[in-house]
Amino acid sequence: MASALAGLKHEWKQFCRDTPGRRFKHHRQRMQKRSRWHSIGALIAGIVLLAAGIVLLFIPGPGTPLIAFGLALIGSHSKRLSDLLDRGEARLRVAAKRVRKNWKRLPKGAKTSVVLGGGALVAAGALGMWLVFTRVW
Repeated sequence: MASALAGLKHEWKQFCRDTPGRRFKHHRQRMQKRSRWHSIGALIAGIVLLAAGIVLLFIPGPGTPLIAFGLALIGSHSKRLSDLLDRGEARLRVAAKRVRKNWKRLPKGAKTSVVLGGGALVAAGALGMWLVFTRVW
């Protein structure tokens, strides 16, 4: 068990050190050297995480991160998916950089309004979900 955790930690460090836009490809290449049982286990875990993430999108819970981890596990054994994830990561980084740049330019009052508005939307969504579930059940 300890060696499995050490191997997982080592792979995570390698994954983080890889260049964005190529890290999923490199991870897939490293995973091809693993045993067949490891590949089967990773695919099953990826499918389970993906399914759980989709379910958690409709009920409170961490749906989006589970979907991301599930896709990453499946992508570690699929060339097409690993290429798609690499392209998506590059685009996401560009978009996040643009958002950070625009956020820094906003005055303090505008930032406060955005945060309060977002909080109000989350609260309204939570209230709506609560109303739907309490009336249906």
